[in-house]
Amino acid sequence: MRREKSASSCRDGARYAVINMSKPSNFDTYAYQDSAGNIYPSIAEYTRTRLSGVDKMVISTTPTTYYSVTGTGTTANCKIQVFLCDMTQMQASPPVATPDTTKTSWNGPTFSFGDRLAVAVSGTYTPVLPNFLLMGATIPVNMIVTMGAE
Repeated sequence: MRREKSASSCRDGARYAVINMSKPSNFDTYAYQDSAGNIYPSIAEYTRTRLSGVDKMVISTTPTTYYSVTGTGTTANCKIQVFLCDMTQMQASPPVATPDTTKTSWNGPTFSFGDRLAVAVSGTYTPVLPNFLLMGATIPVNMIVTMGAE
């Protein structure tokens, strides 16, 4: 498994999220079509495609389902979350990226300058030959990237 690919896909997803703050609040899992007919994949779909196959190896017991503009659902193997960070926890030492339960949405009027948005990918990786490589039978994968809005 490529750790760089997972981190890069989270970073790409977070960047995609912050530049699409004007999209509807369900844009984290639902694709959006604007009045000109342009289709924007949901943040979850965008992030999953950036995983380039790594998502097939990272399995979650609560995988994310994302939807096309026609309402067709596709389930990723991993869990992909988009949330506003609790700024109190972000200013702790060390910082912890946890959802802000006081905000109702990852975007919209509740987001203010200085807030951080996070995209997280999580699941469990099972190596093909764990004993041969002296690894555990499973390896937890938790990648979180935070960014400020633009």
